Amino acid sequence: MITIKNDIKEKKKQRKKYLTPCAAVLLICSLAACAGGGAGAARTAETEAGTEENVSKQEAASLTGEETANSAESAKEEKQTPVTESRAQDWSALPNPIVDVGSSEDFEAAGLRLWLPANKEWYSDPDYSMIGDKAAQIQFYDEITKSDAIARAAKSEEGDISGIYYVFDDSRKQSWFTKLEDGTKVDITVRVTSENSDVHGVLATWSAGDTSYSLWEDDAWEHPDAVAKMAIEIIKMSDPGRETEQD
Repeated sequence: MITIKNDIKEKKKQRKKYLTPCAAVLLICSLAACAGGGAGAARTAETEAGTEENVSKQEAASLTGEETANSAESAKEEKQTPVTESRAQDWSALPNPIVDVGSSEDFEAAGLRLWLPANKEWYSDPDYSMIGDKAAQIQFYDEITKSDAIARAAKSEEGDISGIYYVFDDSRKQSWFTKLEDGTKVDITVRVTSENSDVHGVLATWSAGDTSYSLWEDDAWEHPDAVAKMAIEIIKMSDPGRETEQD
């Protein structure tokens, strides 16, 4: 589903969080070893020639200065860690903008219509929710493409509501259309993610009246036509001029 990419990014962030201090420790140890070698060379130089003594002391001082600077930098990073964790805790304390609702009928209060196909054999396990009181959302399993899916609807002024930002293959872009009961034409754009994308999904988008819609299926890469047909059924059921009733 659409959260997969964020989960991957979060895992990468966590891995980076733990690897960065380790790299800093290794760097400090390496510098410490160099400083130790410089001190030994200085002691040898003292016994061999007085003229080399000053040079060795300067090298040792330089290494010691580098070690001190890196130690200070490491300490600075350690101090910053609690701040980062504190900010993460602050974000986690924010209220969840997604509120579960019972059915598509609950979207009507926000002036939105979003219904799944009348044929319930096309889908299973629907979950209905509102996002920030502005977008209707239905998560379900597409029994035709065998893919998890998410449909959304929001007023057009909200902009792109899909939340999908993968790279798409322009060569596989498709254009479909259907008509509402009053004859209004609805154009559908179907896009397929690129072959090297993290997720092989299909995104369908369209507008009807003052409402924008999106349908994302994250494992339907080989079935863009089936996703388009699912979108057409959603459009028919979500038609503002249609009396929609589902048992």
